[in-house]
Amino acid sequence: MKPQLSILIPTKNYVCVRLVKELVKQATAIQHLTFEIIVADDGSDKKETIEENKEINQLLHCKYIIREVNVGRSAIRNFLALQAQYTHLLFLDSDVYLPTPLFLQQYIDSIHSASVVYGGTINDNNSGKWQGNLRYKYEKDSEKKHGLQQRQASPYRSFCTQNFLIAKEVMLNNPFDETIKAYGYEDVVLGKDLEKNAITIKHIDNPILICEFEENKDYLNKIKTSLVTLHSIQNKIGNHSQLVVAMQLIKKLHLTKIVNKAFTLGQNMLENKLIYSNNPSLFLLKLYKIGYFISIQNCP
Repeated sequence: MKPQLSILIPTKNYVCVRLVKELVKQATAIQHLTFEIIVADDGSDKKETIEENKEINQLLHCKYIIREVNVGRSAIRNFLALQAQYTHLLFLDSDVYLPTPLFLQQYIDSIHSASVVYGGTINDNNSGKWQGNLRYKYEKDSEKKHGLQQRQASPYRSFCTQNFLIAKEVMLNNPFDETIKAYGYEDVVLGKDLEKNAITIKHIDNPILICEFEENKDYLNKIKTSLVTLHSIQNKIGNHSQLVVAMQLIKKLHLTKIVNKAFTLGQNMLENKLIYSNNPSLFLLKLYKIGYFISIQNCP
């Protein structure tokens, strides 16, 4: 059977023409591949970005859909799945790079090997450029924990949505949880749903490359948003989140009030050290996440 692939890219306030052009180049080089690329703009408020992305409509088998209202990371991916016309879906974030000209070919080689195939991520090796960048330091440290061997040992907990292939039928039967409106954890919930429904995830060595990292203050704000999201869905996630496990242990040891008070006293100091340090501490980041998560437990 000739492979059929819908490449689906959600975006917001990001010009992804570069990525789409590279995907078209790789897709047209694969013999007998039937493909389409659909980019869905999830309520961008930068008009110049929208105008630049309109070039996508001029590319072979490509479509750029502008949606004026932001519906969130889960709903926009479900929307893309419904727009797709082919049997398999490849979801990619809009700000990624393809580190190899055989990126698509490697997915095509695995297209019938499992219902879901996840390729992984790697990060820019230019450490000098990102000196003092908290997210860069966190992502580089995480790389060694998310190599192929580590991912294969824990296939569902190692699943992320930046770069994965899935059979369309499986996606439609296991959609993203649209109650998750804000940033964070939609991939964890989907991974848990796939595990619950005994849908195999195959891990391969076919990463996307991350070369752009937000400033420390913006990254810390994203972390806060994701922790609020986690707070609202913690019963769905359970032990799939180390933070939920840590919180449960702290509660069991009756240390919640002590941790909360310590965090309240030290929050500003921690934030300053994480935002302004030339070498931000990942240990302090871990303490910050635990403290912030504990501090919002009684919030509505």
